[in-house]
Amino acid sequence: MLLRIGIHAADILTDDVAFYGNGVNVAARLAALAGPGETVISLAARDQLTTGPGGEFVDLGLCHLKHVDAPLRAYRLGPRNAQPPEIESQIVLRPTLAVIPLTLLSGGSPSLAVGEIIADEVIVALSRAPELRIVSRLSTTAFRGRKTRLKEIRALLGATYVLSGAYRVSGDTLLAQDDDLVTSIVAGVANALTNTEILRTKSRALPTLDAYTLLLGGIGLMHRSDPRDFGKSRQAFEQLIERYPRYAAPYAYLAEWHVFKVTQGWFTNLEQEAAAALDWINRALDVDTADSLELMVNGLVHTNLLHRHDVAKVSYDLALEKNANEGLARLHRGALWAFQGRGREAVEETDRAVELSPLDPWRYYYDSLRATAALAARDYERAIELARRSLRSNRSHASTLRVIAIASSELGRYDEAHESLAELRKLDPSLTVSGYLARSPAASYETGRTWSQALRRAGLPA
Repeated sequence: MLLRIGIHAADILTDDVAFYGNGVNVAARLAALAGPGETVISLAARDQLTTGPGGEFVDLGLCHLKHVDAPLRAYRLGPRNAQPPEIESQIVLRPTLAVIPLTLLSGGSPSLAVGEIIADEVIVALSRAPELRIVSRLSTTAFRGRKTRLKEIRALLGATYVLSGAYRVSGDTLLAQDDDLVTSIVAGVANALTNTEILRTKSRALPTLDAYTLLLGGIGLMHRSDPRDFGKSRQAFEQLIERYPRYAAPYAYLAEWHVFKVTQGWFTNLEQEAAAALDWINRALDVDTADSLELMVNGLVHTNLLHRHDVAKVSYDLALEKNANEGLARLHRGALWAFQGRGREAVEETDRAVELSPLDPWRYYYDSLRATAALAARDYERAIELARRSLRSNRSHASTLRVIAIASSELGRYDEAHESLAELRKLDPSLTVSGYLARSPAASYETGRTWSQALRRAGLPA
């Protein structure tokens, strides 16, 4: 059994039952920072110790502890030259999917490996999704055509989910690489996984859930744009942080949570939301400065809440240097260019983001920002088309409704603009033109002035 130990030096109170005082809480929170078999101590404890020949202190820097107002400097205590365990070995934040080659039911020749071709194309598409681990093709082929129970396949392959099925052959045309069949399978897998993890997160006690369920469920609930689900998503991320305080992703998603909160108009003080988002993303970057997710969210916070486009661009560029296939970084960099009025570049970048994200169950979000890019390019028909497609998946995303109101107003379709604006004000009843400009990333550019005038013509109060 591997223990996690936290040590702090402080005055405490005690009786025959327990120990009391802030020092006890600090020691418990330090233990939460420790990995299995590790001891983490505070600076106060470090100052009362000396390093022996067999051990050493590793400075962890300033650490943010739950229910402790100010960050504390912490140290890992362990054998000299010991290697800390890898975070990935401690935390499983991505479910594992095994794709079994499809079985022939009727028609065609059993010698034609159509089932393997379909499975290969699906594996290639799913492998580009950072949300999943995919079992290798060589491992899953052994189960083709066997009547092995799915429970046994999961256990043998260490998979969270198994995708299997059968097919019939009609004619002699083989599958093309980008055939609609593969696209529909991939989309179905994305929706099934997301809905399963969201349901678990909503219906079960958070401490009982696996880490990957908390993460995927939290992200999914954040995108639901329902205030109750939105609040639950924050709880999921906080549960992850309490369980794994040295993992950066949930800190980054909490920063993004505040961006979504402002986008939806569910806030009263913009400066407080911006400060909270900046605090969360700084905590994420304190843990991991090399991951594209944290860099992307840092750009998002500086774009949407702090309106520091220079810092945002650097962050997006760094994220794409780390991972050129990071779809969300391209999507948000495209949105940044849209806010600046660089419409053609914005359209190209957001279209590229969609190509890089075959397994994104929140496609509405991509379409919404693609609509913003089209708006900046003054392609108002295309903006409305993309926005309406986004609304079919999420009718409560405020940014999408704003695009339709602005584009319709620019086209002189004031009835459509009024209708969209009415839906928008159901989500954000206090919205005004001045309020929109105060929080819009486009406010200091010509796009901001053009869009605010379009909203005024649509009937939004000054």
